[in-house]
Amino acid sequence: MYERKRYNQKMLLAVIFLLTFLIVSASSDLLLYAEDFVPGEVIIDIKHQFLPIIITIGQDSNIVTNLASIDSLNRLYGCKGFEKIYDAGWTPMKGSYLLKFPDTLDINQIVLSYALAPHIYIASPNHIMTVDITPNDYYFPLQ
Repeated sequence: MYERKRYNQKMLLAVIFLLTFLIVSASSDLLLYAEDFVPGEVIIDIKHQFLPIIITIGQDSNIVTNLASIDSLNRLYGCKGFEKIYDAGWTPMKGSYLLKFPDTLDINQIVLSYALAPHIYIASPNHIMTVDITPNDYYFPLQ
């Protein structure tokens, strides 16, 4: 009986350790962005059930979407730009928007706040993408 209880305690500790590790590693991936993004820019994807939205400028010069969680974050962080990324009918990117903020703000905090908003599917910094390979084209050096 004592051995079984001890085994159960060890298994419980192992499961707790594993879950803690997974949570910490997942959250660190979200929070530890390098400097490979455009300062002050965040890309969000609004959940499709809340689309379409109409973007207006409120009386206090804040951007208004009529989605309470987004509007409150826009006011909190002083969002100064809210642009639709892709505008060509129905597409999986139909809810994607580029948001612009003052460059002095912590982009990780902004991304985390928007990612936790109930109207947002995903939020991330506007990453800078580069190509670091040479094409496997035989004639590439001749171009």
